[in-house]
Amino acid sequence: MTRDVQPAKPEQLQLSFVRYLNIEQVAEMLGVPKSFIYRRTARGHDDPIPHYRIGGHLRFKLEDDESWIETHRNEPQPSPAAMVAAVRGGTPSQNTQPLKQVQRRGTAGELAS
Repeated sequence: MTRDVQPAKPEQLQLSFVRYLNIEQVAEMLGVPKSFIYRRTARGHDDPIPHYRIGGHLRFKLEDDESWIETHRNEPQPSPAAMVAAVRGGTPSQNTQPLKQVQRRGTAGELAS
């Protein structure tokens, strides 16, 4: 009993093509020189950019690189005035007191006379 194998129809194939980027494309995407990419892909680097070495060529997946970029996101830190205001329960402009007027004893010209 032999079973005839029919070729798959195009709609039955679920092919997902992953586009790989080269080093020039990644450097342009990140806005950095190629030397930065080479350093971050060197063997032994403590924080490498995800990549593949194929026949001596570097290739990158866009999704992997975007994930790597997100791990390097720096959130802005609040200013000291904003932190004090948060503790006091207001905004920095509400909690700032006007500076006291400082009386000067005299200017250099007044002291000479």
